[in-house]
Amino acid sequence: MDRRAFHKLAGAVSVSLLLERRLRAAVPQGSNHWNEYWIGAAYYPEWWPAEEWEVDFREMGELGINTVRMGEFAWALFETAPGKFDFDWMDRALAIAGRYGIAAILSTPTASIPPWLYELHPDVLSGNSSGPFTYGGRKGYNTNSANFLAASRRITTALAERYGRHPGVIGWQLDNEPGHPPQGFDPVSEKAFQAWLERRYGTLDELNRVWNGAFWSNRFSAWSQIRFPSNSAEGGWQPAISLDYRRFFSDSFLSHLRAQAEILRAKTQNQFVFTNWPAPTWSVDVFAASAFLDATAWDNYVSAPGVSRFQRQYSAGFFSDFCRCAGPHQRFLCAEQNAYVPPNAPSEGLRLQAFDDLAHGRPGADLFRMAQAGGGR
Repeated sequence: MDRRAFHKLAGAVSVSLLLERRLRAAVPQGSNHWNEYWIGAAYYPEWWPAEEWEVDFREMGELGINTVRMGEFAWALFETAPGKFDFDWMDRALAIAGRYGIAAILSTPTASIPPWLYELHPDVLSGNSSGPFTYGGRKGYNTNSANFLAASRRITTALAERYGRHPGVIGWQLDNEPGHPPQGFDPVSEKAFQAWLERRYGTLDELNRVWNGAFWSNRFSAWSQIRFPSNSAEGGWQPAISLDYRRFFSDSFLSHLRAQAEILRAKTQNQFVFTNWPAPTWSVDVFAASAFLDATAWDNYVSAPGVSRFQRQYSAGFFSDFCRCAGPHQRFLCAEQNAYVPPNAPSEGLRLQAFDDLAHGRPGADLFRMAQAGGGR
């Protein structure tokens, strides 16, 4: 889709806007942010010359978009060096959005670390069974690295202090698709896993019993003997070990997200907090996360009807219901709706997908995305 060709996006938007007045009575009451149906787009002002922002926000306003999600991969622009911040560019973007009646959801940008942070502390990146992650791309950060967690708290605090009471900011997204990739093998995390196991089991005898260490003679006599299976021989980990690793991985991410949420709670006013799970059943316990999030959200990249078989929508419906049931009175959002479809995709398919999300209790959706990056997808 060309960055100015919004006809498919507009088709999905129009459905939601026509229903907005009816929805006001159906949306859960409470914070006034939930009394309106939010239809938005992901937008990355840092991708474009500043003189184009006015055009982009005006076109969003003309389409009926009333919210925009920004900042999720902008850490290097927000913090150009350790403790040196530049928020002027986001100030300008928020001011333009406000002129066109568009509210903002800001993101903590910790899913994509700046080069200077990796240069100072290589342990801020984790790894997988192929070895350590090298710098480049996004995610892969190490939620057990003290250096990463300290930097995460610093940028989150700075953003909260700058925008926590900004009248144009209605909410915050923590990180981006936390828990993906669903593996973090590195020396720092390995030691953290050993400590987590010691807290969980207390004694090696109990761990060996639960893990059935007698099988294959995998009976541990020291916590330090427990290693990640980055290149294990036949069989690898047994199911009980893999299950405990999944629990440890989830707890590590929850601790990272909870720390950000607590900072935002202390420094913001009348702004909701959520994160955008890549899928709610993948790798982090969304039920535990509901204790510190205002909404459970997932990124709906299920192919739209007309592009794929309509049965694919069954999985989308399940994920939406799963999110909505994550906690008592849990609100549900579709944080990213795939609007980036082939030009020949039928508008009816996007409308059906919008209705499907709506039928499962969605009080808003953020379409991905307003404009394609010039340097790649």
